[in-house]
Amino acid sequence: MTTYFVGDRPGAPLTIGVPAGWDTATVYLDGTPLDTTLDGTTVTATWPGNPFPTEGIYPVTVRVEGEATSQTLTTDAIVAEEPSGWHTVASARAEWTNSLSDVQLYTVLSVARAQVVTFLGLTEDDSVLLRHRQGQLMQARNVWNAAKTDPAQSADGELFVIRPYPLDRFIVEVLQPRSVVPAVG
Repeated sequence: MTTYFVGDRPGAPLTIGVPAGWDTATVYLDGTPLDTTLDGTTVTATWPGNPFPTEGIYPVTVRVEGEATSQTLTTDAIVAEEPSGWHTVASARAEWTNSLSDVQLYTVLSVARAQVVTFLGLTEDDSVLLRHRQGQLMQARNVWNAAKTDPAQSADGELFVIRPYPLDRFIVEVLQPRSVVPAVG
């Protein structure tokens, strides 16, 4: 699905395909029912006044009902982001080609941002420097690689194992460059 920013109001209704044979359908955005119509295999939901009041992941589910049966279907969640100077799903995807879903990418970016902010002792009022954004993206890659790496299994089927280290020395060097003072001797 598409990512949005906090406060966005999508212009087009939310449209979801469902299997045939159902009489009614209700779309839920983060547990809140939306005005919904069912036309064969297409469910159309009208967005509420402010669908994304806060940053986060908004699960979308569809409850379909028939004569004697009902089923809840899950779809891709929607990500709502706050523009803040840090990487967004779109900006990270432009710099990092990967196969992560929007939710996975948002999650690793959020974790990496928290780690960079904590490491540097930043507050929400501090400016986000280019090196902070780059460190966030580098750390997001490390978080993702750490989550999918199993030290018990080798990466190449041989004896080589990739072990990513959180906030490794390369990321720390990006976040806090050392000034080099030439030695006179």
